[in-house]
Amino acid sequence: MQIQKQRKLWNSYFSGESVEENINGNSDLSVLLGQEEIWELLLFSGYLTIDEKIGEDYENVYSLRLPNREVREFFRQKFIEVNFGESLFRKAMGIT
Repeated sequence: MQIQKQRKLWNSYFSGESVEENINGNSDLSVLLGQEEIWELLLFSGYLTIDEKIGEDYENVYSLRLPNREVREFFRQKFIEVNFGESLFRKAMGIT
């Protein structure tokens, strides 16, 4: 049943329709996602962009950057501080 519900939801998104979802904004992403998953989430959601592929063809290592000033400001002022808090973000990213 859950798979059918998800399929219907994604079909609605792909058809350009809006879908109602409860978003409380209180999720601590540093607990829900590991370090590599956070980078992928940020990349695939448009907060990061690939600058270049680094290393051999079989390696999945990329140079990433924030794509523009607007994203940098949003990321710094709204996203990190609101969703992670400075210390939680630093902990999740392995930054001391």
